[in-house]
Amino acid sequence: FPSHDSTLRNELTKDPKGTIQKVAALGYREVENFGYANGRFFGMDPKTYADFLKDTGLTAPSGHYMMPQLSSGWEKAIEDAASIGQKFMVLAFLFPQERKSLDD
Repeated sequence: FPSHDSTLRNELTKDPKGTIQKVAALGYREVENFGYANGRFFGMDPKTYADFLKDTGLTAPSGHYMMPQLSSGWEKAIEDAASIGQKFMVLAFLFPQERKSLDD
């Protein structure tokens, strides 16, 4: 999303559809997802989310994820990302306990 500050993140948590519609109304045409959890994007299944993005004139070519989202069920995360048109998946951050060594 155009801004990763806590204000937009908080608004997305409260009203994902309304917030995304406002982002589109500002003229944005692409967003980067960060709200993927339990096989859903901001609480919507991939088909519903893809249709919603299309209806708002947005695409989501990329998304960022956290290690817990990818360490179990990463195949599903990749499938879901591809199903909404994502071309890129980025690991957003590694927590200190996830940064032990290159061999881990």
